[in-house]
Amino acid sequence: MTTRMRTNLAMTFRNPRRAALLSILSAAAVAGLTLAACDSGGGGSNLTCGKGTEQKGDQCIVAPVTVGPKTDAGPTPDASAPVGTPDSGPGPVVDSGTPTADKISFGGITSASPANQTPPAGSTGTATANAIRLTWSPASYPAYPAASIHYEIYYSTSATQNFAVPADDAPPGATSFTVEGLDSTKTYYFAVRAVSDVGTALDDNAVSLSAKPAFDDTAPTFAGATSAKAASSTSVLVKWKAGTDDQTAAAGLQYRVFWHTATQTVLELGAISDPGATQAEVKGLPTPGTAFQFRVNAVDAAGNIDTNVAEVSGSTAADTTPPVFAGCQTVLSPSASSATVTWVPATDDTTVASAITYDVYASDVPITKDTPLASLQDVGTFTGVDSAGNPVTSGRVTGLSPDTSYNFICRATDAFKNQDKNLVIQTATTTNDGTPPVFAGVSGDTVDSTTIDLTWLQAKDNDSADDAIVYNVYVSLTAGGESYDSPLLVSNPGALGVHIPAESLAKVVPTGSNVSNTDYYVVVRSEDEAGNIDTNTDELKVTTYVSFSLDVQPIFTANCALQGCHSTLGGQSPVQGQNLMAGSAWSNIYNVQVVELGTGSTVKRIDGASMVPTDSYLYDKITDCCGHTGSYMPPQASGRPRLSQTQIDTIGNWIMQGAQNN
Repeated sequence: MTTRMRTNLAMTFRNPRRAALLSILSAAAVAGLTLAACDSGGGGSNLTCGKGTEQKGDQCIVAPVTVGPKTDAGPTPDASAPVGTPDSGPGPVVDSGTPTADKISFGGITSASPANQTPPAGSTGTATANAIRLTWSPASYPAYPAASIHYEIYYSTSATQNFAVPADDAPPGATSFTVEGLDSTKTYYFAVRAVSDVGTALDDNAVSLSAKPAFDDTAPTFAGATSAKAASSTSVLVKWKAGTDDQTAAAGLQYRVFWHTATQTVLELGAISDPGATQAEVKGLPTPGTAFQFRVNAVDAAGNIDTNVAEVSGSTAADTTPPVFAGCQTVLSPSASSATVTWVPATDDTTVASAITYDVYASDVPITKDTPLASLQDVGTFTGVDSAGNPVTSGRVTGLSPDTSYNFICRATDAFKNQDKNLVIQTATTTNDGTPPVFAGVSGDTVDSTTIDLTWLQAKDNDSADDAIVYNVYVSLTAGGESYDSPLLVSNPGALGVHIPAESLAKVVPTGSNVSNTDYYVVVRSEDEAGNIDTNTDELKVTTYVSFSLDVQPIFTANCALQGCHSTLGGQSPVQGQNLMAGSAWSNIYNVQVVELGTGSTVKRIDGASMVPTDSYLYDKITDCCGHTGSYMPPQASGRPRLSQTQIDTIGNWIMQGAQNN
């Protein structure tokens, strides 16, 4: 007996009947012992031997089990027959004492084929062939459909198999096993039996196949896939005609099924078939109702793979199955206009959790199975996972009426618009709230030339949660001129600030006026879920910055960037090299040295290092304030009027705000 056989004797058999018998028989086989009779008289005449043993004299010994009936060991295999050819002789022995209903259904071994390729030159691979790959079709146990079935491997250099002790064991679910460490000069005989972890039935099939180790470097002959048809919304059944091989029987060939999309040509392994199969289902395809390309390659027992590139097209079925969903679980914390609805996440056959959406519907009248969904109020839609990837199991619904009893229904919808039809109803009554929030009003602002950002502290309400309170923003061009009937903006629930864009400010200023360089007066009031609004009148004056393009450049264009002055109109060079035309003005003045004061001067037209207007030469020239060289601008000789104080203040304010190119 080989070392491998001895090792497997220590295996714990899950079948109690087989385990009890084999524990006795195996021990005897390993030790080379016979089983002494248990009869106190010791004589052979009254000796009774157990199943699996036979009497010889006054002893019971392990009975050899032969292929075919005990009276006929079967003819000696034909050495010239192809490797893997079933031995001739009578069929398997059937135990007539085992009821048909308690029978393991197993056809035994289906192929035995050489499993070695010739090692490459210079490699450390096996110098001689030493392996045979066995295959079989899965066994079943009709009396115990959920039974776990493993497979005992037997082999011998004799056509007579001894089934007392398996040489190896294949785990549940296996359909193949490679026996290694064989002698390449010998022919071996193989058998496989199925063993269940429950029940009392024994598989006593005696199917045996012979094979001799050899090197095999020839790939199978195979024409590839023949068809591909939808099996489900995420799977396709691919079929082919069996290939052939010089060493591996058709029952021993396996097939690898690959797939790709029309736009992605990289092959993905989709399935590996059972040995001898002529079809396989490719599962887990990413998109329902989509065409995929499939390729199948045959693999023999030695691992040689055919190289056909034939492809067939097949589409997954459309997804018409809605998510599995138990509906609303609870309704918590109702306020005057909102409530928190909870649920257990839905599951779907094609849609991942993040793509499932949950809709919550509410009705203040009873809901029946005939109530149209369109007649219900949609009070909230929620995605399947949050920003951190955690499942969403609740949502705060809004828009409810105070002091009202509501019926709620939750529905789950997959990515293909399939919505479940559950009619689980949960009820809750909103509160009667007539008290507005307590709020201190707007507290801060940040501005640029065309937008305003406001901030405030959290308002508090007797019924609404902090994150359910909204804030109404009222804006006027005059102090105390806010109209509280219509806010300019309403914040998101729970927000502690709001951004007022230029398009919103344009609704406040006169038509055609700039939103920059303007004084605004702002009041912010809080509003709870029941629609109660506080009445604070705390007002904040906010002034937008001067815009160079909207406010300053128009002054230059109308008074300075004229022909014969600071422009290139008429092909002239601008006076003092100072071009104040649109598109050139800012780069011609910001941090640019004044030419007329000589090369030793450090005075800048607009001094970017100072926000003091009088530090900038341009401001001096338009105000005639500070001892500049030459006349003020525009020059008196031009006949144009001096800039107005408003225009001067606009340029001065622009400098004080950093002289931005805004």
